[in-house]
Amino acid sequence: MKKMIMILGVLFLTACSFRSEMDPVQLHIPHSTTSSEAPTTSIIKEIETLYLNPSWPVFYKDENELEAAADLVIRGKVAYRVNNSFVENNISTYLTNTQVIILDVIKEDSSPVNDTIIVSQMGGTFGNLHVVSAATVLLTENQEVVLFLHKTSEGVYRPINEDDGVYVKAGDVFQNIATKSILRTDYYTIQ
Repeated sequence: MKKMIMILGVLFLTACSFRSEMDPVQLHIPHSTTSSEAPTTSIIKEIETLYLNPSWPVFYKDENELEAAADLVIRGKVAYRVNNSFVENNISTYLTNTQVIILDVIKEDSSPVNDTIIVSQMGGTFGNLHVVSAATVLLTENQEVVLFLHKTSEGVYRPINEDDGVYVKAGDVFQNIATKSILRTDYYTIQ
């Protein structure tokens, strides 16, 4: 199973990328863990963990560069995770989709934006596989966020460089979850 995941991961990486700003994702060999809570009389389900370690060829030094690269920039509130389908052993489908309610549009997309959007992030749990991306902290319900997003061909949005494009409200400010930098107030103050 581990060899199959590695082979499929390599095939995916040579054929696809999440966006042009993403360098190939480096895969770490998955390891298995077993549940310590399973009764000894039942079959213990094995959970495999797959680690993704993406690297980005473009570094954005501040909000202005992120905004210039973004298709859409919003201030929003995380609603809930959307059931997303995945294909076993197809790494390109191991994405967590989350509905975000738009509170304010900072930079408009070329197409009309609804009251909500779907934000897609690498990683999550898919059947017996837990996928962890070093570049992704998954959005959680009720977080207030400022997101710098790319639109995918499927009509969902992905944060630029995953965590680089995500700022979460912490007290009276929005803080980037990757760099811990504070977002300028004019990016989230309603005009």
